[in-house]
Amino acid sequence: MGKNLGEMDPQERAAIIRRASEAFQRELTANADSISAVMDAVDVLDAPVPATPREVDQELAGLHAKAERIGTEQERLRDQMRAYLGQRQVRDGRRLAWARPFGETLEAIQELARGENAPKPWASRMTPSQMLELDATLMNQQARAQLRIGQLDDAYRARPWSRFFPCTNTGGHIHSSLHCSTLHPTTQMAWMPSLSGKSEADAVAQLGPILCSVCFPSAPVEWRQDPKDVPTPEKAARQAAREERERVKARKNLLRGCQAGCPGAPGARGARGRDRRHPGGNRQDHRERGQEEPR
Repeated sequence: MGKNLGEMDPQERAAIIRRASEAFQRELTANADSISAVMDAVDVLDAPVPATPREVDQELAGLHAKAERIGTEQERLRDQMRAYLGQRQVRDGRRLAWARPFGETLEAIQELARGENAPKPWASRMTPSQMLELDATLMNQQARAQLRIGQLDDAYRARPWSRFFPCTNTGGHIHSSLHCSTLHPTTQMAWMPSLSGKSEADAVAQLGPILCSVCFPSAPVEWRQDPKDVPTPEKAARQAAREERERVKARKNLLRGCQAGCPGAPGARGARGRDRRHPGGNRQDHRERGQEEPR
């Protein structure tokens, strides 16, 4: 049987401890990314959940926007990797798509990072190593955002509260979720975290009486109006401008008719436009002025 550390002489014991320490350091270096990701996840999950619905949803809205920005940056970076390798897009029905899966692209970039590692200005200003480093950073940021989103979603599911999502399309209503049966994939939606946890009356006071009748079936009828029937300052301004245009048009038409029918007025018709059998004007001129036609 081997001796334990207590039975060894000091020099032998120190050598064994040194070798074990070096092996541990090599393990840490080889798995630095994994260890860092685990520690990041622990930090995220240890973060406290906000106390109020408004604070939870405000953080959630910011996280969703951040995750979307990171996803866009990831797609842009992966397109640069494909361009670096000289890949081309092919027609897939009505859209263009990359012919090779991204897994093959990533393996090729990793292979280049171990050998040739120079930038190609026409594809990317970064080297393969820099692209891999940025991709790992973006993946870590996305993972942190998704972990926190999941944590806050769990808080909402544990004690649901009211939420309000106004539709930004023309004639859109206010919905209680993004899963309403009246919505379409192309429907543009917004989120009002400042109203989270508040009553329907608060939402109507801020956004107008345009609650969705499917999402809020118990709301008063006057709160579930068609948006086109709800008066707004913008609609009032458009109506006032329309009426003013109509008044100006009517005034011009009246002036034009007066000028055409009054003898001697600027723009009145000349002798050629008069009926020679009716001196002083034609039949229409006399009828407009209420005069008896000359015989």
